[in-house]
Amino acid sequence: MEPITVTGDGARRSTLVMVSGGVDSVWTLMRLLRDTDDEIFAHHVHFINEEGRHEAEAAACRALVPELRKIRPFQWSETAIDHRNMRWFGFDIMGVGFEAGICAHSFHRARGRPMDRWTIGTCAEEGHDAARFVHVEAALAANCYPNPAPPFFLLPPVPKAQEIAELGPLARLCWTCRRPLRREGGWAECGACKTCKLMAEAGAGL
Repeated sequence: MEPITVTGDGARRSTLVMVSGGVDSVWTLMRLLRDTDDEIFAHHVHFINEEGRHEAEAAACRALVPELRKIRPFQWSETAIDHRNMRWFGFDIMGVGFEAGICAHSFHRARGRPMDRWTIGTCAEEGHDAARFVHVEAALAANCYPNPAPPFFLLPPVPKAQEIAELGPLARLCWTCRRPLRREGGWAECGACKTCKLMAEAGAGL
């Protein structure tokens, strides 16, 4: 575990983790719960659009949260963005930045101080698009205004297969498909979207 980190006023460091319910973000949340003493705030955005995956992701999160709280307690919150009537629903990561700003501003109003940092999940195969992320941070800053936006950080990315191995049984509770197929009593992966292909390459038989 990292040494306990406190702010200038003696409070524990606050960390916001944006959680989709997929392997990358759940692995990130698990690592921060296990390896730091930060006060953790985990937030899920229901992206409601033509892909139709928000129900499957929500079900995954409902199953994951109580299991992750067995590591140690953390705060959990949710918001929704509904683009079902739009021809273009945007990049998820832009919405993640926008809602992260709402979370950070809410924290500031509740605590009277800025949130210390925030993060997302990614893996070595997908990496981090720094050029695109400029716009994500702008969306975050817009919702933090007039307060300062928390700095972004990433855990060192590892291969998807390593994340799955480290998650152990938690990996089976994650949802990874972007275009799920509704089945009686639940959903099935499409097997054709980018994430399904990446999971197959990682040898994940979830």
